Amino acid sequence: MSIITKALKQTACYWAVSGTDRFGKIRFAAPVEIACRWESKVTEVVTPFGERVTSGATVMVGEDVAVGGMLVEGTLDSIQNPTDPVANGAAQILVFTVTPNLRATQRLRIAYL
Repeated sequence: MSIITKALKQTACYWAVSGTDRFGKIRFAAPVEIACRWESKVTEVVTPFGERVTSGATVMVGEDVAVGGMLVEGTLDSIQNPTDPVANGAAQILVFTVTPNLRATQRLRIAYL
């Protein structure tokens, strides 16, 4: 078991973007539980569009997530309304990075919210 895998002792719920409705509002897929390490800390990050923004949380995740998706710390059992991530206190993923280890056998995935 790698140090990356060992660090992911918490759980988060992730809503992937599934498209938009006829009014242009973002629609989300059903939430899924993912392993994570959630750190609530303020960090300045640069978005894929070159804009500097302030991130309120840094989340190491066990799988790829997409910019624009939503994350909230907790399990599926703790979600009140699975169709509305904002109502559950989820935050939007602003930046997602993937860094391979030196042997390129594993990847460190970080989502900035």
